[in-house]
Amino acid sequence: MKKSIYTIFSILISAIAVAQCGTDEYNHSLVKDKLSEGQSYADYLENIYNLKYDESVDLKTKKATRIIPVVFHVIHAYGDENISKAQIEDQLRVVNEDFQRQNVDASQTRDVFKSRAANFNIEFKLARIAPDGSYTEGITRTYDPINMIEDYEDRDNEAKSVALAWDRNRYLNIWVVKEIKSSGTGTILGYAQFPGQQASTDGIVMIHDRVGTIGTAVSSGKGRTLTHEIGHWLGLYHPFQGGCSGNGDRVDDTPPVAEASYGCTASQNPNTCNTDFPNEIDMVENYMDYANGTCMNAFTNGQLVRVNGFLASNQYRARNIAASNIVATGVNTNPVSNPIADFWYDDPSKKVICAGQSMKFKDFSYNGDITQRTWKFDGGTPATSSAINPEIVYNTYASKNKE
Repeated sequence: MKKSIYTIFSILISAIAVAQCGTDEYNHSLVKDKLSEGQSYADYLENIYNLKYDESVDLKTKKATRIIPVVFHVIHAYGDENISKAQIEDQLRVVNEDFQRQNVDASQTRDVFKSRAANFNIEFKLARIAPDGSYTEGITRTYDPINMIEDYEDRDNEAKSVALAWDRNRYLNIWVVKEIKSSGTGTILGYAQFPGQQASTDGIVMIHDRVGTIGTAVSSGKGRTLTHEIGHWLGLYHPFQGGCSGNGDRVDDTPPVAEASYGCTASQNPNTCNTDFPNEIDMVENYMDYANGTCMNAFTNGQLVRVNGFLASNQYRARNIAASNIVATGVNTNPVSNPIADFWYDDPSKKVICAGQSMKFKDFSYNGDITQRTWKFDGGTPATSSAINPEIVYNTYASKNKE
């Protein structure tokens, strides 16, 4: 009986333990027509990058914090996926702690890896000036019930097509969706585009319940999905890239891993590859593996050197951190942005009512502090309202308006 239970449990774990990050498949699809026979997309990208990964960076530059302006594009249908500004700000707190080695679980990095754990000195801030020069809170919201379900395998049906990317040389674009649809088993939590591909799709797509640690966020994720995907956006591969052979993740101080690490196996000190010298245990806690977010806690110095190569190249990410861009995107300012009026049915299932019945509306306005409201309802009673979430009686047919 115990054996049967164990077998069933193992089957369930195997069903759950599938790809969480769609970056490999996505980036392969972008260059598949350019690959020679037997060539991996990673080998192709490395051939065109031609970067110099120089560890002898000026100390002042090393100590300076590099700022990257960010914009979140939330695609929604007024459901839970329309996450709050507070949840987005909480996500930025997580990635800033992770990329500056200020995460509270940094002490959990195992002793063998502590000396190589790196502070990337990168800070992510919400943009305060949009591409058109208007003030913004660094968040756009787009109502689209169809494309809030990201069709991962159909490049013509993406969130990116309804919320267009802001200039990728000035902003890190992050699209937040309800779900990432795939024909494969399991759930894709997010995916990123590596440096150097087309500008219109450059950025990261992730599902809403992996954003931060509050609101709709899943507790086991600990906000690390975005840490992982930003790593890809900055040029990092998975440590299990290519398994135990080949060029791996192109980083010298991350031990090769045979396959993705799921769950939290660090306490078991797994060693799935013996092809490295010296032979080291798997770095399960590396942000670029697939362990639970609660078990991730470190990047390495080698990964920092690689990222510095992309941040030093104008062809890739250098313009994002340029001093002129920090001014252009207003990340260090606090301008007063104009709120965008937006409301929806309080009960989405109740869009049709009989004459004489009431309908409740919910305020979803965003992009600034709201000091007063004036809602207008043609044919409704009352015809105007200053309430946050008004309830309106309709005695005759009418459509809703908003100002």
